[in-house]
Amino acid sequence: MTPYELRLNEWNHVEARHWDVTAWLRECVDAQNTFLALAAGDPLPAVNDHVEAWEANDLFRNVAFYGRYGAMLQPIPMAARRDWISENISNAQLIVDAAPRASGDGVAMEIIAMAAGRWGLDNGSEYIDPTALSLLGNLSSGRVRNLMAGRDAQLKSVNGKVPSADAEQWLANRPGYWPSIWHEEDRIPQQSPKQVHVPCASDGSVFHPGLRRRNGFTIGPKGSEMTLGDFDEALQALSQMSEPRWRRPNESGNWGIVRATSWVAMEESDLRSLK
Repeated sequence: MTPYELRLNEWNHVEARHWDVTAWLRECVDAQNTFLALAAGDPLPAVNDHVEAWEANDLFRNVAFYGRYGAMLQPIPMAARRDWISENISNAQLIVDAAPRASGDGVAMEIIAMAAGRWGLDNGSEYIDPTALSLLGNLSSGRVRNLMAGRDAQLKSVNGKVPSADAEQWLANRPGYWPSIWHEEDRIPQQSPKQVHVPCASDGSVFHPGLRRRNGFTIGPKGSEMTLGDFDEALQALSQMSEPRWRRPNESGNWGIVRATSWVAMEESDLRSLK
């Protein structure tokens, strides 16, 4: 594996779940709903909280990947990377600053601290905050502060921060630290098109997003059919059936039930182009 692929592999299998801000975004929505109900004096309908689809998820995910690995999770043109890093760390901080005070922001603040600390090292800052250093070095902040204390301190402390030169030397010997590679060319491989496995009927037709009717996708055997509004949800339900069945129009436009005889892999873009 290339250095980038090693980082991406660890992220996908170990780190991504830890740096997920979805739970925090839900806490923000709950806190806001509580405030609105108290301020209005009457219970109000809860704000739609489909936080999984919010852009903040991608923002924090990309900032976390940079902070943890010093690389770009998504392809960013080389000339734009420096501005991207600075702007997105700032944007993440703006979101945290605007969040309801009653919501916990631990993971979000760790992401910002880690990314800001790395950016300080990458951008020539004179000192690094010990919290950022602990996150970059996979050590508790308490342990890092202990290393900064006493006559035999292993890390120099200047007004509670660590000089960047000392921080870089210490990090170089930490087994969990990944040096930055975002500024190097050809580190991000071309991403393969996403493939989706879908059921295929004997006539070669497949279950696809274009089969959605007004109320959703109709799946299941006759007499026990169900209608689901979301394609991915319907596909998941089909995958759990012993004999996946779904309704689709024939050449005459009449909607009938077909049964899966196999499952095939299709590129997501091709699948979503079917009508």
